[in-house]
Amino acid sequence: MAGLSTKAIKTRIRKSMASTRQITKAMELVASSKLRSAQSRAVACRPYFTALYEAMNEIADSSRTSFESPYLRRGRRQDHLHRHRGRPRSRRRL
Repeated sequence: MAGLSTKAIKTRIRKSMASTRQITKAMELVASSKLRSAQSRAVACRPYFTALYEAMNEIADSSRTSFESPYLRRGRRQDHLHRHRGRPRSRRRL
């Protein structure tokens, strides 16, 4: 870069910035796509969670001894999710 003119340096900087912008935009698109798919999977699981929650409440109500569990409490907000984190899918062995 010692022999480059100011104009050439500015051109390189502009190209570099444009390339960085393009990469950032692509990463944002991938992230938003992953978020949308995760949200749709979570919404799809909601009926199963509701059925499981009701079944657990019936079991808890029918038992002779009462017990408290943080997993059976109804939260204040209805839009939160609990997620189990296991091994990454790519490392699972069949």
